[in-house]
Amino acid sequence: MLYLTVQMLALLLLAIVIGAAIGWLLRGARDAAAQEARSTADAARMADLRRDRDAAETALAEAKAAQPAADDGKLAEIQSALDECRANATSLAAERDAAKAALAAAKAKPAVAVAASPVAAVSLTAQANPAPESAASDDLKQISGIGPKLEGLLNEAGISRFEQIASLTPAQIADLDDILNFKGRIERDDWVGQAKRFASGETP
Repeated sequence: MLYLTVQMLALLLLAIVIGAAIGWLLRGARDAAAQEARSTADAARMADLRRDRDAAETALAEAKAAQPAADDGKLAEIQSALDECRANATSLAAERDAAKAALAAAKAKPAVAVAASPVAAVSLTAQANPAPESAASDDLKQISGIGPKLEGLLNEAGISRFEQIASLTPAQIADLDDILNFKGRIERDDWVGQAKRFASGETP
């Protein structure tokens, strides 16, 4: 009886040992599988990281290669805009100079006309009715229609005596009217008739 009990205990102990060994082997296999799966996942993650790194490096290289071309394009646009601004400035300067020249010519033209034509008209009047060189100027404002401004224009044209106005011919009147812009006032106010009366000694 004792012998059987010892054998049963020995078999039970052996079964426990075998079970423990099998459990340890199964746990080791499970851990190995998990480790392998983890290693595979880590390898896949590393491969993804390498792929992302390679893609980033490629993109960076392409960006660096494209940057000079982009800068060159912007530089060309800026240079073109600058050239256009310079051309516009040159054109505006030319237009300004042309406008200044036209303005100077416009200012000079009337002065030449007033200096030439009335002198010729006065010259003809002087030949018809010469006045003494020492004769004083008449007060042309006594003629109705002649104020200080018109008297000044007539004096600048060389007309300062009643006799000169009284001796004006229709052609000379037309010249003075056109050149000095009297707008028909000479005939409308009858300057010639008034000048004749004042030249003959009539007082206003």
